[in-house]
Parts: sequence; structure tokens; C-alpha cells
Amino acid sequence: MKTQKIITLALAIFASISFSSCVEDGDFSVPEALGIEENVAVEKIREDLASGAIQEISISNLKSLFISDETVQITSDIVVRGYVTSSDGTGNFFREIFLQNSPENPTDAIKVVLDLNDTYNKFNFGREVFILLKDLYIGETRSGDGVIAIGGLPNTEGDEIENMTVNQISEKMFRSATTE
Repeated sequence: MKTQKIITLALAIFASISFSSCVEDGDFSVPEALGIEENVAVEKIREDLASGAIQEISISNLKSLFISDETVQITSDIVVRGYVTSSDGTGNFFREIFLQNSPENPTDAIKVVLDLNDTYNKFNFGREVFILLKDLYIGETRSGDGVIAIGGLPNTEGDEIENMTVNQISEKMFRSATTE
């Protein structure tokens, strides 16, 4: 009888501690703030654009550099800016995002192939993204499909591009705090 009372008391104490230590704020939203490093990188890009250290190229001008059945390496210090218009959150896209030139009434878009799963976590719909293009490639991921993309390296035949690596993504792709 005495042991049963001790066990009941111990269970009551354990249960009261368990229920009182739970946090019930229910806030599961995606953080809006970017990391300090990424904010610094975006500000540096904007300063370099203002000073002329790097040039911005439009998506349509970038696509005009494409040569059919070839990959083209970008050797200039240029940057392209766009807004994410695709999401792999529902499984429609895999390891790729599309950027359009304007958040409203866009006139052009380009595919960016990434070696990254769940891109919607970092490159959410409407996010403004800057890509430093030097040493990246433009071309097609499937020869002859007509979809021009930005990628990391050419394949062994040199006619298609491969995904940007995780290291290239962290060094070349930067998202601003702007989401349209």
C-alpha cells in the first residue's frame, strides 16, 4: 500500500512537470530576417553595382549570350537579379528555380539549376535573388529543349550544363530581404 502511494505521488509529480514545461506559442512561421553574412554580401553587391565594380545584366541580355548546343562560361564580373517564380515545395520542380526579371508584369525568365533539395526553404516564392555570374555557365540542361539555364559546370560532352554545387550556391547566389 505504501509503495503504491509513493509510485502514484512520483507519477503525479512527473506529470505536473511535463505539462507545465511545454511551450504553447504555436509560432511556426518562416523567419523573415536573413543571416548577417548574407545581408553583408547583398549590400556589397549593391555597393559594387553603384560604384561600377560589377555590372548588372538583364535576364534577356544574359540569354542572348547562349549558343545552341554549347555551354558558355561567363568570364566577366556581372550579376543578374531576379525574383523566384517557382517552388519545389509541392514537388513540381526538382533542384531548380526560375527567376523572372520583375515581380509584376515580367517579360523574361531563366532557369537556375542547383544541387540543392528543398530549394523553397531558401529561395521562397517572390524572393529577390542576386547571382554573381563570373565562372558560371549558361546553356541547356537537356540539349535541344530550348530552356536556357544558369549552371555550375558543363557536362563531359560540353553541350549541357550541370547543377551548381552547394559551394557555388553559397559563393554566387544571394537573396535579399525583399520578397514580392
